[in-house]
Parts: sequence; structure tokens; C-alpha cells
Amino acid sequence: MAILKDNSTANKLVLIGFIVYIITTGFYYTTNFLFVNAIIDSGEVITISNGQIISAYYPEGLMLIDDIALMLALVSTLFLIVVFLVWFYRAYHNLIAAGTKNLPYSSAGWTIGGFFIPFVNLYMPVKIMSELWHETQRKAYGYKNVKNNSIVILWWSTIILSLVVLYFSKTGVYMSGYTIIQTAEIKRDLNIRLIGWFLRILSAVFALIMIKKMSTYEKDFHRKVSNEGTEDILYDDLRIN
Repeated sequence: MAILKDNSTANKLVLIGFIVYIITTGFYYTTNFLFVNAIIDSGEVITISNGQIISAYYPEGLMLIDDIALMLALVSTLFLIVVFLVWFYRAYHNLIAAGTKNLPYSSAGWTIGGFFIPFVNLYMPVKIMSELWHETQRKAYGYKNVKNNSIVILWWSTIILSLVVLYFSKTGVYMSGYTIIQTAEIKRDLNIRLIGWFLRILSAVFALIMIKKMSTYEKDFHRKVSNEGTEDILYDDLRIN
């Protein structure tokens, strides 16, 4: 008999991870926007050195808050990456263990490796997620009751768009070397970054909706398998204390 891993705890953790990520990154983007605007409004000469803003004026209170917000955002991002990859791996592993045919990849390891291979990481994660979305529903409800993967496409599209927008915002102003720039350039760059930040937060919201729906599909998939008695479910020691 195949063994399915209980993914409920990883599912809860990744949902919590996305909520915390949205809050902390939203807080950081807000404080960073206010911080840079305060420098612009000061009227001091602004220079760029190796991608860093250098100015004679720094609003100390905002700078401290901005640093704290950045640290919180980094910690939440690292936590989210770990729990998301754990959840993704286990969910795809269960499809393989249940004997699902015609999956694009025969190893669950691609759910992790696919994010780290240049160029391949532009399409492999969304391809695997789409298969996970469809096949988990088919196992739970049958072929006639599978919902389309529009939320998966929205999630991945906003990620890619945010990366493109933020790339152009950095290359537009944050040049290497030591360059005096105009405040208009900083403002233009900041406006571009606002779009990129919005898309990044939006992608996290789409992911939250997607995984929330996936949690229901997974539970029904496990319940059906368990009731039919064709598989065993392995409940491991991954628990929320």
C-alpha cells in the first residue's frame, strides 16, 4: 500500500506564513516609502553609491523603524519560504504515492529544485502547482468536478510581473559607482517600486486564496482515500504546539 503524508500542519503553517508575510512586508514597504520621501522633501543633495542612497539628511526615527521593518520582513520571508516548500513537497509527494499517472515530474524533489534552476524556474513551479491543483481535485471529486487553475495563473503572473517591475526600478536609478542624481529620478523610481510592491503583495494574497482552497481539496482527497481503504495515511510528528 502507498503511504500518504498528513499535510494539514504544513498547510496551516504556510497559511500563517503568508498572512505574516503580507503584514510585515506591507509594513516595510510603507516605512521605506515614507523614509525615502522624507529624504527627498529635505532638499539635500542626494547621491547614489553602489545602489545605496547617500544624503546629508536622515530622519533618525523613520530610519530606525525602517530598519526594524526590514528585519521583520526578512524573517517572515525566510519562514514563508521554508514552510511553503515543505507543504509543496509533501502535497506533490502524496499525488505520486497515490499512483497518479501522467504527472509532469516523477520526483517530488522538483517542487523545491524547480525554484533554483535559472530560466527553468520561470515555468516549472507554476506547471507543478497547476498539476497539483488539478490532480488533487480529481482524486477527491472525480474528473467532472475539477475547477480551473485561474488562481494559480494569477499567483504566478503577479510574481513574475513584480520581479520585472522591480528590476527596472533598480536599473533606472540604483547604478553602480558614485553618481549625483535628481530628486525627480528618485521619485520616478519610487513610483515604479510602488507598483512592484503592490504586485508582490497581491501575489501573496492570491497564494493565500490558492492554498486555502488546496487545503480543502487535500482533506477531501485524504478522506476519500482513507474511507476507500486503498491507501494508508502516515501521520508524522509534525505538529503545532
